[in-house]
Amino acid sequence: MQKAKEKTSWFYRRFLNNKVTIFILNIVLIFLAIFLLIQIRGIFNPVRQFVLAIFIPVLISGLLFYLFNPLIDFLEKKFHIKRVITIAGLFILIFLFLIFLTFYVFPIIINQVVTLATSIPHYYQVLISWLTDKFDTHTVKGISDNFYNYVVNYFKSSSTQIAHFVQGLLKNVTGIVGKLATAVVNIVTVPFLLFFMLKDGRKLKTSIGNLIPVRYRQSGVKLLEDINQQVAFYVRGQLIVAFCVAIIFIIGYWIIGLKYGLLLGILAGVFNVIPFFGSWLSEIPTIIVALFISPMMVVKVLLVFVIEWLLESQLISPLVMSANMKMHPVTTLLVLLTAGNLFGLFGVIFGIPIYAVIKIIVGRVFNWYKMRTGAYEENLIVEEEKID
Repeated sequence: MQKAKEKTSWFYRRFLNNKVTIFILNIVLIFLAIFLLIQIRGIFNPVRQFVLAIFIPVLISGLLFYLFNPLIDFLEKKFHIKRVITIAGLFILIFLFLIFLTFYVFPIIINQVVTLATSIPHYYQVLISWLTDKFDTHTVKGISDNFYNYVVNYFKSSSTQIAHFVQGLLKNVTGIVGKLATAVVNIVTVPFLLFFMLKDGRKLKTSIGNLIPVRYRQSGVKLLEDINQQVAFYVRGQLIVAFCVAIIFIIGYWIIGLKYGLLLGILAGVFNVIPFFGSWLSEIPTIIVALFISPMMVVKVLLVFVIEWLLESQLISPLVMSANMKMHPVTTLLVLLTAGNLFGLFGVIFGIPIYAVIKIIVGRVFNWYKMRTGAYEENLIVEEEKID
């Protein structure tokens, strides 16, 4: 009788026979296992080297897969075109686009980069002259000399480091050949990976599903589908929006006659990959260039930016991104700050999709926990209060 009372005591029910306690204990054991794996991480170096070797081609192929796969699926379902034929046609278009970039776009970009680099000393002298007219000459001269010495010393140290690096490479011909071979292999690997991803991507889902135990297969496959959908949606949306932003800026800068418009427009598209801050960051170099032309050019640049912001926020992003990835601005800001501090530029770019994946997994685990334990059912609370 006494044993029965002990088994139904408050401590037994709340701690020893409580699913929450068991869940927390499992979490602690998982973190303990992670800690032990970190302590013996040296044995995983071969795996790490393998992952680093394939990371770049797999990443590029994955991004292109998410971008082009909906088009391949649409043509296959709508017009009943064989998947291999559609993929071959896509590869031909990509090849022609690369030829166009190589012979028509890249020369203009290179010319604008060289022109901008050679114009920097002139812009620097113009800035110093303007500051001298507006402020105290000795103060400006002191700031100018300090800045000049800093730049000279920086480039001297950089030149020394580059010289040592080049000398080391020249001494190690095998290393140079190895780096070049790795780069060539990465370039050649991307189209092969992309081809088989587009061709056999749906088979991969079945293969992964077969690895999941039958008891959890249905929920496991659904979880993988949700994660894949969110990642695909984000990657595809970001790339399309970045491309549209670059086109809008290039056209806008061409209309107002801004120097280096192609280069600055492409730079704006690249910066737009960074969520929330991308468009604003891209305007900093553009406004600096416009300042050295005329105050009216600054006004025109700001006008182009306002038009681009309206088109992107009110038309392009709602159409491309839809409502599936809507996040509160505060949440976006916190994710970007946290991921940026932890992982740098990689965290800023990929922080949002990683957060979306974690959110899906945590939501599924929480729903499973509620369903298994019934801890959030009101009837259970009433019964426990009666027992107490």
